[in-house]
Amino acid sequence: MRTKLIAAYYSTDEAAVILGFTPWAIREMGKRGAFPGARQLGRKWRIPKHLVDPQLEPETVEVT
Repeated sequence: MRTKLIAAYYSTDEAAVILGFTPWAIREMGKRGAFPGARQLGRKWRIPKHLVDPQLEPETVEVT
C-alpha cells in the first residue's frame, strides 16, 4: 500500500479571518504563490489548512 497526502482546505474567507487579512489579500497571496498547494477552482481559492494553522498537519490516507 502507498500513502497519499490529502489536504483539507479553507476558503479565502475562512483563511482571512484566521490570519487577520482581507479575503482580497488572501487571493492575491494565492496568485503570488504564498500558499504552496493552494488551488484555484474557478474564481475561488482553496488554501490548505496546514498552511494557515501550523498546528495542523496534512491528512494522510492509505490508498491501494
